[in-house]
Amino acid sequence: IDVMKNSIRKLFNQNGFWLAILSALFFSLNVPVSKLLLQTISPYWLASLLYFGAGLGMLLFRFIGKREQKSKAKIRNQIQWFALMISLDIVAPILFLIGVNTTDGVVVGLLSNTELILP
Repeated sequence: IDVMKNSIRKLFNQNGFWLAILSALFFSLNVPVSKLLLQTISPYWLASLLYFGAGLGMLLFRFIGKREQKSKAKIRNQIQWFALMISLDIVAPILFLIGVNTTDGVVVGLLSNTELILP
């Protein structure tokens, strides 16, 4: 029993555990908060604000986080995949927010959780 208590203490003391819990909390708030915001903001504006906030967060992380050596990966042959990824990352939140705006929040919440079980 003492071994189990020590392993549980180690689990709760690790930052990754708490970050995962925080991430799950924020993910669960995504649909209800979006549903509330979509009453006053269009899906296009909300998607752009979400990306702006993500960009600010990444910029903050870049300046505050630990600096690692930069790797010089060759990306010349992968530009088409980057373009496809960027295009889909623009379309996906807009379609998601239009779905949140036009569908019942419970249905959207259940459908958005299917990403956990679908590969």
